[in-house]
Amino acid sequence: MKWDGDFVPMALPWHQVFNREKVICKENQLREFYFKLIHRIIATKKELTLYGITNNNVCFFCDEPDSVLHTFQNCSTTTFFHNQLLNWFNGMHNTSISPANYELLFAMPCGKDNDILRKLNFCLLFVNYFLHYHKLNEKNLDWVEVYF
Repeated sequence: MKWDGDFVPMALPWHQVFNREKVICKENQLREFYFKLIHRIIATKKELTLYGITNNNVCFFCDEPDSVLHTFQNCSTTTFFHNQLLNWFNGMHNTSISPANYELLFAMPCGKDNDILRKLNFCLLFVNYFLHYHKLNEKNLDWVEVYF
């Protein structure tokens, strides 16, 4: 219900979003991350401050108030990384895929036959995991570090 308020109108049935982890990858750590993300139980500075683990709730990258939505959608660093990923991916595969905001977060619908979208979904999941890991551990980012 909380995601519905953040992404209006959302064109995806939720049962598809919850079943995507089986299609996106087989890596347990990434599947666990996706599970936590879609259930909004992923830790951000907002939650860490709420529970008294940190003293401030500002984003490590942009000094804005942190939250799940900020971390994966509204942060300027996240937007930059998503744009870099899409430019790289479209250049490598000679495509012009432009996912909606919620598709950057929850992956794009694809069947088992669509290898290009499956690859993009995996890359998006990996970049979201990478961003979250670096933000939580307060490590600086470098696009070159992500390049495959």
